[in-house]
Amino acid sequence: MVLEETYSKFSGKIQVLKTFPWSKPYISTGFLTQSGGLVHDVWKPVIKLVKNYNSYLILGLSGGTLAKLIHKANPEAQITGVEIDPAMIYLGKKYLGLDKIPNLKIIVGDAQKNIVKSDVIFIDLYINDTVPDFVYSKKFLSKLKCKLLIINHLFYDDSKKTKAQVLIKLLESCANHIEIRRVLTNLIIIATPKIHRENHTQYHQTAS
Repeated sequence: MVLEETYSKFSGKIQVLKTFPWSKPYISTGFLTQSGGLVHDVWKPVIKLVKNYNSYLILGLSGGTLAKLIHKANPEAQITGVEIDPAMIYLGKKYLGLDKIPNLKIIVGDAQKNIVKSDVIFIDLYINDTVPDFVYSKKFLSKLKCKLLIINHLFYDDSKKTKAQVLIKLLESCANHIEIRRVLTNLIIIATPKIHRENHTQYHQTAS
């Protein structure tokens, strides 16, 4: 069931859908769910591992599913969400309650130019089903290397598996520890920084 359909220069065709009349809406581009639905299932087990930090940065906010999960796990946390596509923000507010998430600051802009100070950085950046090329660059990753990074990467065909391995290899040069978790068709890459030993300890205490 299509609730709304629009076109964005960033995301192409965007649809707000419901599987059944009584189910919750979700936002999709092409065949990939961007917010709601399966996105909730991908992130829910990950949030348990990092729920005790003070501040979070989400690069690729979309309709706000990840921000909701963070707030539910840690109501006092300060969350900043960066999203380049205004259409995603509009639909997230209209259908998913994005504007009702407490302690969430929304920045409409380029993730490369809006890396704000935070304890944990989530990278959930997609153009349809493709991660932007800049995510695989040393220049971009070097801006993030002092933080606990959690990266969502699709992992369902040879091309995406190869690119995920490239990203992991790049992260190895600046990470103290890398943990890989497979959730549905996604690979969650958790990279603990070398120089923030207190964050490293906190993460492992939380995850135990």
